[in-house]
Amino acid sequence: MLRQATLSDSRTIWEWRNDETTRQMSFDANLVPWETHELWFERSLQNPNRKLYIFQNESTSVGLIRLDIDNDQAEVSINLSPNLRGKGYGTRAIVEMLSVAKDLGIKEIIAKIKPENIASIQSFSSAGFTKLSGDELITLRYSI
Repeated sequence: MLRQATLSDSRTIWEWRNDETTRQMSFDANLVPWETHELWFERSLQNPNRKLYIFQNESTSVGLIRLDIDNDQAEVSINLSPNLRGKGYGTRAIVEMLSVAKDLGIKEIIAKIKPENIASIQSFSSAGFTKLSGDELITLRYSI
């Protein structure tokens, strides 16, 4: 299930973001200081063009999905809890996000992924995204 992120999720998201594997797969591999993250998270929650969702399995937070919305298009980003990777949650979270995106009036969603992030590419592909381009950067698209 997806729920909107709240300020109480900030520390968990910060810990996930600073996980070594997460950083390796991110476009910015630097550690994020708590103060920087806290400001980003608060601004993100207030930004009407950004939606942050927590994917949950029963009562456990499994991952974060971020949608950056521009009219009827959005760019999506996903980050799973380091302890819960490799269990199929990525695809399930993306599929649930597609339903939410449709309700928001989004018609097209883009995911940009580093080519070495095979797990993420597979999750988006399994959820129905198709490859647009990519060698240095993989771009996948889903049309609703």
